[in-house]
Amino acid sequence: RTKSRLFLLWLFPVTVKPGTCPPDDIRCIRAEPNECAQDSECRGIQKCCHSRCALPTPTPTPGTCPAITRVCPMINPPNRCKRDSRCPANMKCCDTGCGKDCVWPVNGTYLL
Repeated sequence: RTKSRLFLLWLFPVTVKPGTCPPDDIRCIRAEPNECAQDSECRGIQKCCHSRCALPTPTPTPGTCPAITRVCPMINPPNRCKRDSRCPANMKCCDTGCGKDCVWPVNGTYLL
């Protein structure tokens, strides 16, 4: 019996897509049927996360945000980015003291 299970795993390898699942912060009022059991059941780059297909959380850009060194004259400054994946090259989306913006990280990896 054990041999047949091993053989089936060899015939149908489980592929894990890159990336990590977003936090499971959705609470359902009623039980929903499982949408998936493994990544291969999800389309494109989606992963099977918490029994449903979801886009993986982008990997943050290496490095840390620089220290905030200015005082913002605005009351509610606009954010020019939401996450690292929206910034060009290897820039990070950081709080600048006057909203979030794409900046070069401290102790990060740079593309030249």
